[in-house]
Amino acid sequence: MGSHHQDSMTSTMVHKQWGNMMVGFALARGMTYVLLYLKPPTSYLPARPPTEIIAAFCLISGGLIFMLSTRNVIEAMEHYQLDAMFTFTVGLGFSAFIIAYEVLIIALKACTVKRIQCPRLKPRFP
Repeated sequence: MGSHHQDSMTSTMVHKQWGNMMVGFALARGMTYVLLYLKPPTSYLPARPPTEIIAAFCLISGGLIFMLSTRNVIEAMEHYQLDAMFTFTVGLGFSAFIIAYEVLIIALKACTVKRIQCPRLKPRFP
């Protein structure tokens, strides 16, 4: 993504980082296909291989880095003398926070649904 004309080296590096995140997504999705081919799902319940969370992380991070690659953001980075790794670090950190929050909410929902469906786990009030 960084091979087309850019106004500065910082812009080229940010675009390259965005492209690398898309490559990471493609590799993770490819591994998902391999894992599903080697061991097809047997349950009727929805399930995903662990490579899908890596793919989701790459997409979220790549999208955020792409939004940070606009001309105004790059000019502000150059004005404050920040390099391309600053956006990469901030983008990946924020994406990790979002993914962790999402996994926590999904786990909380699963725990709540399991507790509601199983009557022996319900709290007993006098």
